Amino acid sequence: MFGYVRIFEPELKVREYQLYRGVYCGLCRTMKKRTCRSSTLSLSYDFTFLAFFRAAITDELFSLTKERCGLHPFKKRYISKENEALRYCAGASAVLKYYKLLDDINDNDKRGLKRFLIRVMLPFAKKHLKRAIRSFPSYDLELLSEKVFSSLNTLSELENTQSVSPDACADAFGHTLSIVFAHGLTEQQQIEKAEKIGYHIGKWIYFADAVNDFKDDISSGSFNPFISAGYELLPVPLISNCMTMELGMTFDEFNKMSIKYSDIQDILYNIITLGMPQRAKKIFEKHHSTER
Repeated sequence: MFGYVRIFEPELKVREYQLYRGVYCGLCRTMKKRTCRSSTLSLSYDFTFLAFFRAAITDELFSLTKERCGLHPFKKRYISKENEALRYCAGASAVLKYYKLLDDINDNDKRGLKRFLIRVMLPFAKKHLKRAIRSFPSYDLELLSEKVFSSLNTLSELENTQSVSPDACADAFGHTLSIVFAHGLTEQQQIEKAEKIGYHIGKWIYFADAVNDFKDDISSGSFNPFISAGYELLPVPLISNCMTMELGMTFDEFNKMSIKYSDIQDILYNIITLGMPQRAKKIFEKHHSTER
């Protein structure tokens, strides 16, 4: 949905990159089959990361086949076969997409073309969610929907508060992702681990998105937690330290996990230690370039 949680490709081995692309394409195919072809418009690298995480925590393996797809009909590509991790991520993506759009439509900051596009997309997202609920009855996506709606509503209330703390907003979004990461897991140890990692990843994403939108939000008058907190200039060192801290705690939690398959482990570590810091660096560089 946000696209910030990515690999750092130069440091991946060829087979690891093939696996990563295969899982990304496998998620696309699962969404197309289970929640509607148009639902793939919300396909993101963030949910590819979640697929690897869910596979890692449940000791699940991805199986690749070489096939053609509609977007690449002339050359076969590695595509992961559908498994539990991909099915869950297809369903969870439909939930988060719908309720994020629903939250946006109630946001007074969304005006003009942006508001119009949200109104156009919302009925399709609702259709995708209904299909996901029918396709994945064992995941109880209705319960996940209730939890996500409640959590995003808390975030919305905070964002409507004068001079709200950026950390309070990030905490609320971190709680939302902790719910998504842990939903459907059965072992208490897995649930606790997923909640912690989802929480820290969520906070990092919220900060990254706020930095990325800071200049545009000033121009448009839209909500931004740092503007709401009274910052006329983005406090880059402070935010950078906060984002580094969230990644550090994510890394600590991963170090406590016993991941069965080395390729999955290496891809997750690549994303956390290289891919996400690289994305943060580019976001801060973009901010500096617009200041000049």
